[in-house]
Amino acid sequence: MNVPFVCPHCQKRTLISEEFIGQTGPCLHCGKVVEVSRENLDGSLSPSQSDEWSVDEAFRGDDRRRWLAFSKLIGVAVLLGVLGVIGVGGFLWVLLPLLGLDAETARRQRVAEKLKTLASAMQAYHDDYGRLPPPVVYDSNGKPIQSWRALLIPYLDRKGSTAEKSSAQGKAGYMLGQTTMEGYRLDEPWDSNHNSQYHSVNFPAFQLPGEGLTASLNHTGFMVIVGVDTLFDDNKLGTPLQSATDGLSSTLLIVQVEESGVHWLEPVDLDASKMSYVINGKFPGTGLSDEANIGAWALTADGEPKFLPNSTSSSQLRSMVTRSAGD
Repeated sequence: MNVPFVCPHCQKRTLISEEFIGQTGPCLHCGKVVEVSRENLDGSLSPSQSDEWSVDEAFRGDDRRRWLAFSKLIGVAVLLGVLGVIGVGGFLWVLLPLLGLDAETARRQRVAEKLKTLASAMQAYHDDYGRLPPPVVYDSNGKPIQSWRALLIPYLDRKGSTAEKSSAQGKAGYMLGQTTMEGYRLDEPWDSNHNSQYHSVNFPAFQLPGEGLTASLNHTGFMVIVGVDTLFDDNKLGTPLQSATDGLSSTLLIVQVEESGVHWLEPVDLDASKMSYVINGKFPGTGLSDEANIGAWALTADGEPKFLPNSTSSSQLRSMVTRSAGD
């Protein structure tokens, strides 16, 4: 059932599904972090009186967001045409902030969508092997040669969506041929002479939305947290999800890291003993972060993206990093 929610910051109304009550995330209108609490539900309104589509509808794709932006622009244009009080410069003065706000909202939503895609790939790997992929693959000499991201390549297509499984292939029957990584060798180091030719491949599933230096260098925007009692500990075979006795919804699986400085194929992730437990801390690439600097996205082990605001305490974050109950 959908219910009208009122943002305490901008007072805009949004239809949301009841399943979002108690969760935290950015307002679709003003972008500020809000907690969807029952105190902010507007019981005097019917769903037809809401200003916007529901949160879950807004996550379904770019088409509706483009139509939403277009409809706003038409409304502004009609209003300005009727009033006839400002010229082109004034029109742009009103228009540009509107476009910027909508673009930032859409960017944050795309980050969450990418995490959902990675959740599906992780689950598919888990279904095949009964455990999560190990954070690092080692050779016979104990040298790290591949990361968990490389192990998920067969489960993702060239556009960064979940790949279709071929029943004829049997276990782990996802075909590398569906991706731009056909020919990549998982049994060689990620930076071997052969595999180095794939370093220029832009693989959208592991990269944050946007352009710039980070995108051109194909750095990853998503990492796991490695260390004792995490879902990615020293178990070289991988850890089963059932080991998260603290609860799947309370345990971090993948986190957003802005400016990681790590190529998406490189076997490097966040170290639980060295990472920053301050969201959007001082040093880029050392902890959870996002370019908007109001929080960061994380994927919990139940497959659900969660937006963690900067106000998340270090103790709260530490408890989500570990998988054991009672921490």
